[in-house]
Formats: sequence, structure tokens, C-alpha cells
Amino acid sequence: MIKTVAASAPGCLELLRIDADHWIIQDDAYPASDARHVVACVYETDDGDFEVVWLSAEVPLPTYYRNAGDVLEDLARWRGHTHGRPVEIAHFPPLRTRPRAAQAGRNIEAPRRLTRSNRT
Repeated sequence: MIKTVAASAPGCLELLRIDADHWIIQDDAYPASDARHVVACVYETDDGDFEVVWLSAEVPLPTYYRNAGDVLEDLARWRGHTHGRPVEIAHFPPLRTRPRAAQAGRNIEAPRRLTRSNRT
């Protein structure tokens, strides 16, 4: 195998050339014996494009690219967005509203529980 491109973060993702038309992407966060170690297989088509077979169903990325390096960059970008800290959602207390009785200017009795003695 010939290492062609490595991701900018050491020990993370690597694009390794197997032969003239085939590459694999490895995730060094997992040991070589772990199935998650190999993330994708990349093949050069007859048209000069690159077809990717993602080995995880969780990767929502395209299966065709113009060059093999773009596959690694796209995967690294996607992982940066999905595997980081979640985005904080602003929290505001609920709006206070006046009770309906106060809005209508009248008193409303609480509903009575229906018992055998007060049924009509």
C-alpha cells in the first residue's frame, strides 16, 4: 500500500492507495482489527471519476467524486460538523398569560367531579 493523502489531524483519517485504481479510507481512531477502521473503498472509473462505497450506512455523502482527495476532504468536513459539540439552542422562559377568567372579566368555577349524589 502507498499512502497518498493523510488528513490534517494526525491519527485520524487516511486515504491509502492499494493499486493503480483502488484506495481505502482508514480511521486510525479504531484498531486495525475493528470493522470501523476501514471507512470507505474508492475506485477510479473508466471515465476518470471516482466511485465511493461507504462501509457505514451513517455516512450521507455522495458516491461519485472528481478526484480521490476530495473524498477524504468531504468526509473530514462532514465528521467535523456531525461529531463535534451540539449547537446550543437559546432557551427562553414560557410567556406568561393571564388566565381566561381574568381576560373575560368574570369568575369561572372549577369543574366539579361527578359523583353518584350530584348526577342529574
